[in-house]
Amino acid sequence: MNDFVGEVEYVKYSELEKDIRKFSDYEVFGKDSSNEYNLYIIHLGDKNKPKILITSNVHGVEWHTASYSLKGMKMLDDETHPYKDMMNRLLNNFHVLYVPVLNPWGYDNVNDIYAQFENIHYKNYNNVDINRDFEDVTQIETKNMINVMKKYKPFAHMDLHTFQSEYQLANQNIVIGNERDDTVIYQNRLSDMMESYTNQKVHQWKKQPLRDKMVRGYTANQSNPYTNVTLSLLSELVKPTRISGEIKRKLSEAQIFDFGNYFLSAFFELAMDYYDENKVPDNPDDPDGSGEYVHKIEMEHKIVHLTRNGQKLVTKVLEEYDETCNNMKIETTINRNSEGIAVTIDRKEIN
Repeated sequence: MNDFVGEVEYVKYSELEKDIRKFSDYEVFGKDSSNEYNLYIIHLGDKNKPKILITSNVHGVEWHTASYSLKGMKMLDDETHPYKDMMNRLLNNFHVLYVPVLNPWGYDNVNDIYAQFENIHYKNYNNVDINRDFEDVTQIETKNMINVMKKYKPFAHMDLHTFQSEYQLANQNIVIGNERDDTVIYQNRLSDMMESYTNQKVHQWKKQPLRDKMVRGYTANQSNPYTNVTLSLLSELVKPTRISGEIKRKLSEAQIFDFGNYFLSAFFELAMDYYDENKVPDNPDDPDGSGEYVHKIEMEHKIVHLTRNGQKLVTKVLEEYDETCNNMKIETTINRNSEGIAVTIDRKEIN
């Protein structure tokens, strides 16, 4: 399959900015740590609708993500995207926030676009990996990005990455990462879509030990006004790498362009379905509009609220007691695997 025709190519950041400024709606949301480069958000769709966030190029040497995603997003902006139904549904019902380059200093100063290891420009001007800074929040790029997240509160987020051929997952060409047990079913759906399109095996990352330090881990832990929890995923594609003087290509520049743009399109479809299946209801006591599922139980001295996931299985129980029990509140969180089976149960008193 080849629904997206083109190739990823590296250009300097000044050239990339020219492409950014061709979009109908963009804004500068701050400077990077070198204070030389602007950070941009591109807006697509209806700004009054639920928010979907796309972040790209948190690692400077992973310039491929900015290359393919800018061209794919321009297809949406120009309404020339090959997936018309997806495009119309997305632009009419959602607000897309797209950050093409979160690490412009790293992007602009890459010495060798095929380097096997280039940690200097993997990191930012201060030699900090931004994707490990979302817990300590020491860098201006991180602070600016968090300000965007707090302002818009997206219900879905995808962070775009690439990895080198000799990485520890060198036997895989495509990776999807996820940071929540209760959204694994959506990770699985996206994996199935990618495998069907690319005819390649997709490797799945579950929770990472450093997840709270990562951009996707940060959004996964944030609340939003649209859905019960925030869907936050990562995409990874293997990139051409120079090894022993020769460039090794597991995926060609054309495949990265094609697979990357399909990744984005499939994620948009998934995010929209996720919203429809998990949106906060207008009537919390009957969110399905039919009374089919129990969401509230009233008892003599307490009210019990049940939160359900896309499979309609209970994932959270909130018990609210009356004054006879000092207005105590107890919250029980049920973490389920992709089959819906409870893996862990956490119970605590809350204020």
